Order: sequence, then C-alpha cells, then structure tokens
Amino acid sequence: MALFTFIDVEGVEPTNNFAERSLRSYVIWRKISFGTQSENGNRFVERMSTVSLSCQLQNRNGFHPKLEKKVNNYVFGSVPH
Repeated sequence: MALFTFIDVEGVEPTNNFAERSLRSYVIWRKISFGTQSENGNRFVERMSTVSLSCQLQNRNGFHPKLEKKVNNYVFGSVPH
C-alpha cells in the first residue's frame, strides 16, 4: 500500500511536510492578494505556481523567453515594451 511506503523505502518521509512548506508562499500570496477573480485566473495561478516551484526544485529557469512572452500576452493582452 502506497500509504506506508516510508516503512519499506529508506529516504521516504512519513509526512507531507515538504509539500506543505513548498506551497506556503502561494497560500500566503493568495491570502494577501485576495486570490483571483475567476476560474480561469485560478487555473492560471495553479499552473504557473506549479511550473515555478518545479523549476526551482530542479534548479532550472522556469521562464524561457517564449514562455515569458506568452505569459505577458495572456496577462497584459500584449507584450509590454
């Protein structure tokens, strides 16, 4: 059973504290910014926070120039000059 993997596999922690701590900054952002105004906004923040955190954990740049251009276009309606 996957729930008890930590018993059989060395290095697997019995809690999800790492995941909880990883999400903390996004939870704080949501609280102080009053979140988003739509389901599309929710999906956007969820996806971008996932990309950002995954890239941080892999020591990679999450904002490839093409991705940054698409994000700016989505958020601002056009790429700012």
